[in-house]
Amino acid sequence: MQNIMNKILLALINIKERLLHHVTPAEIEAIKNSHLFDKLNNQAFDELLKSEIVVRYLADDLILKEGDIAHDLFIILEGSVRVFTISNNKKIPLARLNSGDYFGEQALLGELAKTRGASVEAITDTTLIKIDKEFILKTLKIDKELERRLKKIGYQQIMGDMSATLDFYQAIKSQLLVNDEQDVIEVAKDHVLFKTGDVSDCVYIILKGSVEILPQEKTLPVTLKKGHLFGELGVINDITRTGTAIIREPASLLRVNAKRFKETYASSPTLQKILQSLKKTYLLPNRGSVEQFFGKIMGMDSITTIYKLNDGRTVIASHTLEKSFFIMNEENVKHAQLYKYEKSTETTIELQVLNDYIVSIKCDDVGYDLSQLCAALLDRQKIPRHVFDHFTSTGEFKLDIPPQDFIKADFVCTCMCVKRATIEGLIQEGLNSLAMISNKTGACTVCGTCRVTILEMLGQSTWLSATMEIGTKHKDNVISYYIRATTGKFKSFVPGEHIVLQICIDNHWVERAYTLSDLAVDGKHRITIKMEETGLFTKWLYNNPPGQLSIYCSQPQGNFTLNVNSTKPMLCIAGGIGITPFITFAKMLQKQQRQRRMHLIYIAPTKNDHVFMDEFTDITNKTPSITITLWEKRISGVFPEEKISEAIKNLDDGEIYICGPEGFETSIVNSLNKLKFDQDKIHIEKFMYANPIQTKED
Repeated sequence: MQNIMNKILLALINIKERLLHHVTPAEIEAIKNSHLFDKLNNQAFDELLKSEIVVRYLADDLILKEGDIAHDLFIILEGSVRVFTISNNKKIPLARLNSGDYFGEQALLGELAKTRGASVEAITDTTLIKIDKEFILKTLKIDKELERRLKKIGYQQIMGDMSATLDFYQAIKSQLLVNDEQDVIEVAKDHVLFKTGDVSDCVYIILKGSVEILPQEKTLPVTLKKGHLFGELGVINDITRTGTAIIREPASLLRVNAKRFKETYASSPTLQKILQSLKKTYLLPNRGSVEQFFGKIMGMDSITTIYKLNDGRTVIASHTLEKSFFIMNEENVKHAQLYKYEKSTETTIELQVLNDYIVSIKCDDVGYDLSQLCAALLDRQKIPRHVFDHFTSTGEFKLDIPPQDFIKADFVCTCMCVKRATIEGLIQEGLNSLAMISNKTGACTVCGTCRVTILEMLGQSTWLSATMEIGTKHKDNVISYYIRATTGKFKSFVPGEHIVLQICIDNHWVERAYTLSDLAVDGKHRITIKMEETGLFTKWLYNNPPGQLSIYCSQPQGNFTLNVNSTKPMLCIAGGIGITPFITFAKMLQKQQRQRRMHLIYIAPTKNDHVFMDEFTDITNKTPSITITLWEKRISGVFPEEKISEAIKNLDDGEIYICGPEGFETSIVNSLNKLKFDQDKIHIEKFMYANPIQTKED
């Protein structure tokens, strides 16, 4: 309350000052000691005294805000103020000013500088002399020496600002400063600074505003902002300009002549690092509007590029200058799969992949060529899975590598990048159970496909010799097969479980996991496979239909299973071939002759992509408690959230099961979260390509 009363009282005092101000000797002395108006004659100085007023601020009051329109200059009569800027959401102090100092003059210089370049706040209770803009501009017309002096001070303030927010400028500031006339120029909007083919006679640093660079090649323009260098490539390489520079916002630029910049470059490792990083950034492909600026990542100076792509995606790429750490992320992407190559304990390259598209790249290897990876991310290029396998094993990202050349033995669990040698080492150390190895490494925590291999390494093999024979061809690219154990026998099966197949293709052992799509009949298990053009196993299988193919097979396993003892209603949502577990759910309920309600929402591109329709029709005709809704995405669009809302209203205290491609699952879960459905009652099948070696293809 006291603080509010103080502010009200202060406001009343300031109003009185504006209406009834009388100039005091202390004010006259402060104005003269600033030496801003030494060239004024007596008449002009009297006019100044008539126009000035005194304003007061309490401690911590904001006096000026960065970016505001400038109207006045201030001289500090009493107290202290802090000049600061905001960088990365942090307040960065630039200067402390005390009695006799002045501020606010820079925004009054010239026609272009009309907004405040920094903020000012009171440190203590402060009294200021305020002199309006019109009088300052009139004075500058008379006193050109004052104008030059203020511009020099302003230039030093800007370089100090950059040094405070971007550490690398501190290292090169003194080398770029000029002792006499400062090469700071102000340029109006739409001015063409240079064109392709012009002589490269200088380098520019943006102090204020923005500049658009139109490259010579047929690529889209790049927008550069405060702190950015440009024009340096032509100077260093002694060639003419390779692009056109156009001012897009009124700009203040530091112009450094070619000779001085070359000398600075030759003697400054810091500047060399900056330009090497910029060169890498220039080489990144762009497919939309691009903005670049300097900033900080993890406390390190960095160059950041923001791509607004033509397909609506936003991609952000940053390159730190100190440790050459690079990261490129597609914005708002979650639940992607990790692929990692470890060159050494200190050097790793990581890819995040969603539905066979790269959505994130991280690299701390200064020598690694990122061009193909960046192009694949920005162009949204679908990548065959064996390419990622080759990458995790060798570090090479080669789009032209044939599928049969991928390397298997290195990784047991590629989901969590756990190598065979790592697991072998842990077993030698005494970790003798799957749980202990899983807790230590994270293996078997994503898709579970590697479970049988780890058990085998522990001497607890559950592999069965088996045969595989063709069954029903549902669609051209969807076929059912039957698996029969030839040594040993399958354990009891729970609807929703999957099995892992192991087969040798072209002298390479391949493992794939498939959800069982029928109840066991005569000791045989049915799996249903959608043929993938880039799938190593499915492509081979499609071209070599088995009669009775000899394979190895795991026992049924998995956590996405039907609780056969529950009576709670179920809502099952399937996308495409993700229908496979739900046909077994429905058949088990029909077999038990239970009245447990099950409603299935089956989403596929067209009606021709719906499989098991004859089996579902037979089930729903005989079991009224099981119902189905079919949805054709290409005709009706994305399944709407209101339809999901309508379905869960009738669910009572039931549960939801979701199976389909990862992007499909994420979309459904996001809708359920918006509808505030209890997450503990949502079950999700990890229907995804868990790794290029051991893959679940439901």
